[in-house]
Amino acid sequence: MKTGSDYPLGQQIAALCQAQRVSDLPPSAILSQVQDLLGSDTTLLAPLRDLLVRPAYRQLLNHGGAEGAHSSLLAGRDALLQDLALTYHPAVVARLAALIDGSLGLPPGPPPLPAAQL
Repeated sequence: MKTGSDYPLGQQIAALCQAQRVSDLPPSAILSQVQDLLGSDTTLLAPLRDLLVRPAYRQLLNHGGAEGAHSSLLAGRDALLQDLALTYHPAVVARLAALIDGSLGLPPGPPPLPAAQL
């Protein structure tokens, strides 16, 4: 899967989670289905596994469509990405940012600056 495919992948993950009520499913059940969406490019498999088990991401997915929650959604996304940046290479974080934006219905854009650069 190419980097440009990460945003639509995020949309597919959100649809999958919504269809199966993400809060009721163990992350492993979702991950097995997400693996099929990845196709032959499994470079995001480990980071996705990590992302799907993070309570912050699951909470963002559950509140993504809430009315008037855009600024809190952005703040939550940015905090999650900064946390992911402590573990993953910047190129992986950029791909995860596109995926997260797609899953939350946010417009695609550059990832936020790491906390050290703010």
